[in-house]
Amino acid sequence: MNERFIENIKVQCRKNKFVYRISKVLYTPIALYLKVRLNYITLKKTDILYAKLKQITTGKSRLYYFGVPIHENLGDAAQMSCIRRWIKENYPEREVIEIETLPTYRKKIRRCLEAIIAHDDVIINQSGATFCNRHEDHGMHRYLLKTFKQNQIIFMPQTVDLTDKGEMEITASLFNAHPLAFFLARDPESYRMVKEAFDNNRIMLCPDIVTTLIGNTHLSQKVGRKGILICKRIDGEKKYSDANISKLLLDLRSIADVIDMTDTNFDHTIEYTYSHLDMILRDKFSMLAKYDVILTDRYHGMIFSLIANTPVVVLPTTGHKVREGALWFKKDYPQSIEFSETLEEAFNIIRRMINDKVHVNNISLYKERYYDSLKEQINSSIRK
Repeated sequence: MNERFIENIKVQCRKNKFVYRISKVLYTPIALYLKVRLNYITLKKTDILYAKLKQITTGKSRLYYFGVPIHENLGDAAQMSCIRRWIKENYPEREVIEIETLPTYRKKIRRCLEAIIAHDDVIINQSGATFCNRHEDHGMHRYLLKTFKQNQIIFMPQTVDLTDKGEMEITASLFNAHPLAFFLARDPESYRMVKEAFDNNRIMLCPDIVTTLIGNTHLSQKVGRKGILICKRIDGEKKYSDANISKLLLDLRSIADVIDMTDTNFDHTIEYTYSHLDMILRDKFSMLAKYDVILTDRYHGMIFSLIANTPVVVLPTTGHKVREGALWFKKDYPQSIEFSETLEEAFNIIRRMINDKVHVNNISLYKERYYDSLKEQINSSIRK
């Protein structure tokens, strides 16, 4: 069953307490099926990873990349692609071992990792909104900090949502006790949250690594721009309902002949997408470059728009992630991105952009400002 379909049903049901209670009962067999299916998939992945780890021998310099994504989110997949590229550029001499999250909760995998990871091996964690209460990746983060204290551990840019005080205290104590851990916060609010609790010498404000593609991506063809593209989320983080968006669509039809919908999830299988990832990303950027304006409440929806040189209007979500990113990026790309708290304001901004025929050509900033020297900054901070 499609995960996006299930999540959308959940969002709609939560709006009515009575419907929600009934749906919880009706959803029980589905939840049980999904749990059994997840356990089966995890066991299979555990066996595959275990066989892979047992083949590792001593004598090689390695980098372990934890938390590689396996879900239908093109933004996370783009992060993975950029992290792989950054690793290749900065650690060309190291053999890279990629590890998904769920198998790391299995005892036999942990025993194997503890036996094979040498003290001079580097550990890197996947970027994203994973430094959060009850997120499956965060349990893995704590395990790595607690277990591999002699290894350099790098947390690629994270959104932090450790709103539970106890959760933050436990995480901070593990991080501060680890002399070689380095944390990248991917928005000012996340940076503020960890700055109050973490060792300040080993944290850094750093934008999402997908921003390194801004100004550095060649689109496959020159296209004429026409119309509006709406790239909206359907999960529990969305602030505006489908009814609100539908009303906005009616209003937008008065100023544009072409109005299309998309999202940042992919339609192919995970296996196909990951084996053709660079091509799929280029196709996505080229598709975004066909429009006059993009309206989105997706974090990577706005970054993809900047890559495609398409003006983007960003709506808020229930958390700080999208808002903080939009306000930050607007400082560096003031003509390319606008943040709107309301749908009415968004409509007015889009109308102005279309009437003024806003065209942008975003230059590369974040790659040079942050990522080209990131390895040296990390090593320098740790040496202190």
